[in-house]
Amino acid sequence: MRATGTRGELLVAEILIGKGFHVSLPLDETQFDLVATSGEKSFRLQVKCTSGPANDWRRTHRYNFNITRGNSTRKAYTFNDCDFLICIALDTRRFWVIPIEDIKTSSLKIAAASQSKYSKYEGRWDLIR
Repeated sequence: MRATGTRGELLVAEILIGKGFHVSLPLDETQFDLVATSGEKSFRLQVKCTSGPANDWRRTHRYNFNITRGNSTRKAYTFNDCDFLICIALDTRRFWVIPIEDIKTSSLKIAAASQSKYSKYEGRWDLIR
């Protein structure tokens, strides 16, 4: 499971470096995975990955992302923890760049083939500026 997360973090770092950001890893225990810096601005990023879609009871393919922190006390991320949530579907290399203030739930379900309320965030690297 941790290998999937590391793979996602490295993919995000690669993309951001290609877009001219400086990317670093936090040195201590934090609620974010990466720091992306451009000029004078820094952004805390939490990366969540899934290896592929799951079938739900309606037989639709959805990417499921657990977006809570902590092992025993599942808490939702807030602006105090990170600035953006980056969700990655590793099977298709699809990325959703979501400002943390737009997250109102502890899990995201993003339809693989149709529109969802998070579709507007797909590939939106431009939000990190």
